Amino acid sequence: MGTLAADQVVPHWTGTLALIAAIVTAIGTVFNPLASYYEHLSAAKAFTTLKHDACEIGEVGGLLSEEQLAERVRCIHNRYNDVVRLAPPTEDWAFEQARKRIQQGVHKPDEH
Repeated sequence: MGTLAADQVVPHWTGTLALIAAIVTAIGTVFNPLASYYEHLSAAKAFTTLKHDACEIGEVGGLLSEEQLAERVRCIHNRYNDVVRLAPPTEDWAFEQARKRIQQGVHKPDEH
């Protein structure tokens, strides 16, 4: 667009608009405002998956041998440690907001 504006193929303001759009795109790419959101979303999904896997062990644990049960528990323990290590830290304001929601009964845990 800048070349077309310089060659006067399109109006001059089109080149200015293209420059502004390029700057906004570059800033958005560098700062990536949604990166934190996606990091926390991925961590939440990983914790939810672990919770469901642990519930599944509780449901079928009686059908497993002691060695099989111990192996599954060790596996979930290792996965949990990995998720905790890789999860982004929770901001204080987000923790307080979640705590208030839980205390108000807005969030109800799964019944397993």
